[in-house]
Amino acid sequence: DTTQTNRFRYTELIRAGYLNWQQTGARATWQVGLRGEHTSALGVQEIGNQRFDRQYFQLFPSASLKYTLSPQHELTLALSRRLDRPGYDQLNPFHIYLNATTYRSGNPALLPQTSYNAEVTHTYLQKYTLGLSYSNTQHPFLIVVQPASATSRFVLARPVNLGPQHYAALTLTVPLMPTKNWSIYNSAVGYYARYTGELAGTALNRAQASVNLSSTHTLALGRGWSADLSASYQSPEVYGFITSRANGDLTIGVQKSLFNGQGTLKLNVTDVLYTNRQLAASTYDNYLDSFTQRRDSRVAILSFSYRLGSSQLAPNRRAEGAEEEKRRVGGQ
Repeated sequence: DTTQTNRFRYTELIRAGYLNWQQTGARATWQVGLRGEHTSALGVQEIGNQRFDRQYFQLFPSASLKYTLSPQHELTLALSRRLDRPGYDQLNPFHIYLNATTYRSGNPALLPQTSYNAEVTHTYLQKYTLGLSYSNTQHPFLIVVQPASATSRFVLARPVNLGPQHYAALTLTVPLMPTKNWSIYNSAVGYYARYTGELAGTALNRAQASVNLSSTHTLALGRGWSADLSASYQSPEVYGFITSRANGDLTIGVQKSLFNGQGTLKLNVTDVLYTNRQLAASTYDNYLDSFTQRRDSRVAILSFSYRLGSSQLAPNRRAEGAEEEKRRVGGQ
């Protein structure tokens, strides 16, 4: 069955070089960089004899300034242009069936997205931060959900490139320590996203202001016991042609230190209230698809770990120069 058969070969070669200059003064630190990349990419879909061959060179400048206003206040300004390539699975057109009528697939025609970014951050007492950022992204790749064809009963979810995307955010982080045994890390992000483009005869020009809140609490209970609680909330948001409803998550854990700190017994329960779910709708001029996505997110894990050898020796993690490629294949 050639309609269910796939053999996709993808070869990519990236040549890159960069220059960086930094100067430090009494109160200010300047840094300017320039990275150049030449990319050669060849994709061959042997079923159907389709292929693409891309060659492109781009420059990515960056600049930052860190200025100390006083011993309590610090200001940072950063400007950059960056490139984000699709993950390899986002390029592979292999069909992965999610249920009897829905499957997802990669898109060999997917282009990298480029963005211009600006951010200013104020830091108080070296721990409280308030940041304002803006980005303009060209050719953003986003997941769209639509009929696989005009006559098909199947629904296809796949990434496509849309028109320019605008994103502005205000970020606040507030770490607290009410007592010597209780530490809190709070984060709040208010953001505005606008998506533009055209797909399936539908013009896209949607925008929405949203908020993401999170709070993590850690308690030292004594006698080797500790507990942690993490809560998050995501308000309704727009993602291209998709609009999603609010969701949240509550995770709790407790652990006990054993054997003079060499061993740890831990119980962790994720999504205690079972609210980490996606309720969304994909809307076009002549098509509406509403869906609910629930995973087995409420999970209890009991684990035990024991450190062998000296605890004074810190592990040495070496940068390997391929972190971006690991991310694109789903690695860490």
